[in-house]
Amino acid sequence: MTLFYDNITEVLLNMLTRGIIDVALLATPTNHPSVIEQPLFYEEFFVCSSHDFQKQYLQPGDINPDELWLLEEGHCLRSQIINLCTAIT
Repeated sequence: MTLFYDNITEVLLNMLTRGIIDVALLATPTNHPSVIEQPLFYEEFFVCSSHDFQKQYLQPGDINPDELWLLEEGHCLRSQIINLCTAIT
């Protein structure tokens, strides 16, 4: 039987290292010493907005992270987006 879990990276890494699950799809790098990471694909980030930005590319300063709809705290993608939007350009 195949089961799928959606959880934060910390929980999935714990389940993986304890042998509860065999594989996890995670944002990398996890820097976990006992986990072997193999890239499967690379994804682009897209902005969906009601604002008309009138430009082809956005800079991190163009997006206010306080106005984003994000995953719950603990999800690494949330942290990555906040870090990206607050990066100094």
